[in-house]
Amino acid sequence: MRLVEGRTLSTLGVKLEVTPEGRISGRAWGRDVTGTWRWTDGYFCREMTFGEKPVEADCQVVRQEGEALRFIAERGAGQQARLALR
Repeated sequence: MRLVEGRTLSTLGVKLEVTPEGRISGRAWGRDVTGTWRWTDGYFCREMTFGEKPVEADCQVVRQEGEALRFIAERGAGQQARLALR
């Protein structure tokens, strides 16, 4: 959390804030994103809504890559997203 506290996670079309209190908020591809997160067994577990549509809950591996974080879905076995820290 120290890496992202007070900063924004972003990539093309996506800008998110992840708060220490367990909230996710921002915008992605022109729609509001809201949700919650928690650490569980070393994974970043999140539940989100994209616009009006719920996004399936997922626990992800998080890796630091310089000034970015890589999130790997399905406990490290799924799709990846690299988000810059701003």
